[in-house]
Amino acid sequence: MRSMGSAGVAAAILVGSSAVAFGQTAAVPEDLRGVWATGACEAPGEVLIYTAGGAIYLSIDEDFVILSTYVKVDSFADGWFGFQEYEDTPDGTYDFFARVEGDTLHEGWPLNGSLTSPDELTPTDDRYVYGRCDALPPTYALAFGEGMAFTAAIGDLAPTCTLATMDFCVRGFFDLADVSGNGELSAAEFGRLLRMYAQHAALVEGMSVRDLLARQAGATVVGAVAGQALVLAFDYDASGQVSLDELLAGRDPAALPAAMLATLDWRQDQIDFLESSYALGGLLRGVEDLFDHAP
Repeated sequence: MRSMGSAGVAAAILVGSSAVAFGQTAAVPEDLRGVWATGACEAPGEVLIYTAGGAIYLSIDEDFVILSTYVKVDSFADGWFGFQEYEDTPDGTYDFFARVEGDTLHEGWPLNGSLTSPDELTPTDDRYVYGRCDALPPTYALAFGEGMAFTAAIGDLAPTCTLATMDFCVRGFFDLADVSGNGELSAAEFGRLLRMYAQHAALVEGMSVRDLLARQAGATVVGAVAGQALVLAFDYDASGQVSLDELLAGRDPAALPAAMLATLDWRQDQIDFLESSYALGGLLRGVEDLFDHAP
């Protein structure tokens, strides 16, 4: 695996996946964003989460997870929105339509190709009805809450994430990871962030609920080791935690004080350890690939 440099691993975990997950996509209308479910919110059959950058369809009972992003979203009369989900969808047509009526979300999916407007939907086309939920249902929150939070954060930040605004994006994900709110990340918080990323990456990759939970379990074990190594790599002031300034300064060694520069070789060894670890290497290799393709 090609070396990422002093802060490449941590910065990639924080912002790199946005390019693949929700980068360069059409924003979901505000009215549709939130948690929706079939059946009761406490025990739903299927959960649909719309974020700014896309949607996640999830069902524990049916053992499926689908993450979608959209090429184009246009508004129509009567509150309808048309979604172009695929690059090869003909211009002027839409793969499905959705609208909100009170606390109910309606979706219409044409069975025979794309349509130019919701007026063309027929009674035989697939139609789905969801009720709004105040929060992710308990069983889903327990199993997938962290990954969902990471994915939602990407959806919110991705539209503003460019090379010119990378520090802003890093700060946004840093705040997500900083559970204690003290402005620094501990080994446990780094480990949690890795676990969140692993679950998010599994959503992007597409897999069954069972496989996704297995990925999360593996990331929990790996994240505990990786979190400590990340602190060792970036904790220049020996506080036992990593501040945002330390994380960002590590991306530009010329900005580091002489005392910090003297430790760079040793700290690079920590990064090499992260990359060479068999279990962690596969996880971070995916992070690195995503970081290389940041918009």
